[in-house]
Amino acid sequence: MRLDSIPLLQGLDPKVREFLADRIQEVSVPIGGHIVKAGDYAYHFFMILEGTAAVSQEGDLVATLGPGDVFGEMALLQDLRRNADVVAVAPMRLAALMSWDFRETAERFPEFQRRVDDVVIRRSAE
Repeated sequence: MRLDSIPLLQGLDPKVREFLADRIQEVSVPIGGHIVKAGDYAYHFFMILEGTAAVSQEGDLVATLGPGDVFGEMALLQDLRRNADVVAVAPMRLAALMSWDFRETAERFPEFQRRVDDVVIRRSAE
């Protein structure tokens, strides 16, 4: 699995990438597959390796995500339920990180935490 294709992970200390590589699961999602449903509990952080997903809130399209994009961090960081639906609009390959591994990575590696925080700040400004 090529984690260096994910901008969030590019240039991180190799120890971080090694730590993640041991914990990430690759997931395939067909067209129309629901990856995340609004209101559900959050158990994963996702990084898109291939494909495209539509993000909607209350039926309104709010974003389109593709290779290199990440999602699912907000619910994990704030211990909330999912705030949007994410559906595959093309076949997808995802790198999925369980919530406890996501939190452990953020605690052990401050650079990873800062990068995730930057994603949250950018999303909040959109």
